[in-house]
Amino acid sequence: MGFILKYLLEKALRGFNKKFFLVFILAGLVISAGNKNSELEPGRMPMMFGVVFTPEVNGRELNAQIQDLKDLGVDFAKFWLDWREIEPVLAFHLSWEDFSTHPEIIDEYAFPEKPGSRFKGQLNYSRTDRLIQELNSAGISPIPLIADGAMSPGVSSSNPEQRIAPEQIGFSCQTRVAGETRTYVGIGREQYLAQVYLLSAGLARRYSHPGMMVEWWNTENELNWTYIHTSVAGWRCGKAWSDKQFLTDLLHTLYLGVKMGNPQAKATMNVNIHDPNWLNDLKLWSRDMDALGLGAYPNYLFPIPKMDWILTDAVRKAVARASGKPVFILETGYPSGPKNLGWNEKLQAEYISESISGAVKNRANAYIYFKLDDTDLKISPVNLQKVENHWGLVRLNGTRKPAFFAYQDAVKKFSQSR
Repeated sequence: MGFILKYLLEKALRGFNKKFFLVFILAGLVISAGNKNSELEPGRMPMMFGVVFTPEVNGRELNAQIQDLKDLGVDFAKFWLDWREIEPVLAFHLSWEDFSTHPEIIDEYAFPEKPGSRFKGQLNYSRTDRLIQELNSAGISPIPLIADGAMSPGVSSSNPEQRIAPEQIGFSCQTRVAGETRTYVGIGREQYLAQVYLLSAGLARRYSHPGMMVEWWNTENELNWTYIHTSVAGWRCGKAWSDKQFLTDLLHTLYLGVKMGNPQAKATMNVNIHDPNWLNDLKLWSRDMDALGLGAYPNYLFPIPKMDWILTDAVRKAVARASGKPVFILETGYPSGPKNLGWNEKLQAEYISESISGAVKNRANAYIYFKLDDTDLKISPVNLQKVENHWGLVRLNGTRKPAFFAYQDAVKKFSQSR
C-alpha cells in the first residue's frame, strides 16, 4: 500500500492539487484504520509498562516477586529506596562549600567500600545492590524513588531516632505513621539540600555501570501534594513541605545531583493530579524532569463510578504541554477492598484495562501500576487510608488477582516491543 500513498502524495503536491490531496488524506485514514496488527501509531515510541513494588514485603521472596514482574511482561519496577536504610544517621554534615573543597566526596559516598573513603562503614548498599542486580539480570529497568523526606536519616549517632528535616536549627516536630511515632529535627534548608544532592549524585554514580544500572530516577514523591502528606496523611511534618520555593529548589537540586552522578541518567517525579494546581506545578517543574510524571488514584475515596477518565484527561493535558518530553504515569491504582465498602477485584481489573486504553489513546509513554502486592498494615476501617492494603495485583497469600491477568493482557496488547 505504501507505493499508492507515495503516488497520491506526489500528485497532490505537484501544483498542490486539492483533489488528489484530499484523496491522499482519505487513503491514509482508510489504511491506518485497517491496520489490525498494532494499537499504536507507526513510528511512535513504544508504550512501556511497570509496577511499583516493595521488595520482600509480607515475607515474599524477591525471586518470586521478580518472576511475577517477568510474567507480567513489564519494562520497569519502581520501588522506594529507603534513604534511612542506606544512611541510618548522617555520615557527614555537609555544606555546599564541601563539594568544591572536596570534589572527591561524591565518589567516596558512591563507593564507601573503597580504600580512603570517609564513609567507610557508615553506609549500607547491600540490599539495594542485590535488588538492582537482580532486576538488571531479569531485563527489568529499576526506577528507585529517592530522597523521600519521610525516610530521612537520623541527625547523629547519639540521636538516631531524630530524623533530619529541612527546617531551621532548633525546630522539632512529631508525626505518627502506621503506629510509629517519628520525630524530625531541623538542620537548616541549605544543609538539607546539600545532603540530598550528595545522596542523588552518589546513587546515580554507583548505579551507572552494566549489571548495576539505573537509567531512571524518581526524585522525591508528590512534591505538589506534600502539604497533604503533612496536614492529612501524617507522613511528614514541618512548614517546608508547604513552601513552593523550597520544593522547587529541592527538585532542582535532586535533578542536578542525578546528572552530576551520571550525565546519561534521567529523572522524573510523580505530580499528583488531584491537586487543583497540578498542571501549573507540572509546568513549573518540567525543567527538572526528563519525563513529565503523573500520579493518580481517582477512586481512593469512592469505589464507584470508576473514574479512569480523570487519569485519561490528565494525560491529555500533560501531553499537550510536554514540549516533546515523554509523559509517564508513574503511579495509578484501584484498590480491591475493603470489599464491604464496595471495592472489589472485578472493578480493579476493569480499571486497569480501561485506564491503560485511555492512556495509550492519549499518548502516554509509560504506565506504572501501584502496586504488586497487597499489604497487612494496621489501618482503622474508618481511616481515610483504609484502601492502602488493597492495591496489589497479588493477594497476601501470593495468589494472583484478576487484575494481574488484566494487566498482563494489556501489556501484550499495547507493547510494540514484544
